[in-house]
Amino acid sequence: MVDYLAITNKFLEKWRAKDEVIGAVLAGGYVLGDPSKHSDLDICIILREDAGYRERGNKIIDGVLIEYFANPIKQIKEYVEHDEKSGRKITAHMFATGKLIFSKSKKVQNLIEDMKKELERPFPKLNSFQIKVKKYGLWDGLDNLKEIQNDKAFHIAYYNLLYQAYEAYFLFKREEVVRPFRLHKYMNNKKYREKYGFELIKDKKFNSLLKNSLEPQSNKKMLESIEKLVNHIIKEMGGLKVDGFKIREKLK
Repeated sequence: MVDYLAITNKFLEKWRAKDEVIGAVLAGGYVLGDPSKHSDLDICIILREDAGYRERGNKIIDGVLIEYFANPIKQIKEYVEHDEKSGRKITAHMFATGKLIFSKSKKVQNLIEDMKKELERPFPKLNSFQIKVKKYGLWDGLDNLKEIQNDKAFHIAYYNLLYQAYEAYFLFKREEVVRPFRLHKYMNNKKYREKYGFELIKDKKFNSLLKNSLEPQSNKKMLESIEKLVNHIIKEMGGLKVDGFKIREKLK
């Protein structure tokens, strides 16, 4: 069994002694209790605002890979803003669900509290232009997929469209976009969702169609599955009339 706290503290010995370091948080599977054989230790190191640098790197200690991220608080909050634009709260999750290893300043605890509030904050509502673009993109992607049903590129295009489809709907519903490597567990494991603070989209038909689209099937069945999913999403987003489709936006 991996003594992840001992490994974390061993790694942080030199960092803890640095004047510009004010705290550290351990995040990821070991903290949440569901590590796999591929799990690493994600260590967030908080720097003073005048540190003048940020740093990311890897280190292997006792056979365990450590990924570390050293940033001033201002930079961390910029990552949060970047996450929001892509429909994610990766940075907020790391601090809100992570384990505080040490703190030299109240600013560290304040940061953690801010990240917990960030998890509760809804994503911005898509505007009409964004919704139209996403609906047309889904229709176009499906149309292209139909052309290559028997092509070797079918599976690549299929999963690309599947991601595009559920991402669009999550953003439309103002929910956090689940990363692809977590999607199957997200859809099928309630305890997993609870650990990471996720909830299923409040649309039973969408959830059923998405689950079905994730199952191994023949190309014909896959195409049928994703067509039902895409059509449902477009309908829920207000529908789409292809003939006469037009979008216009003022240039800045």
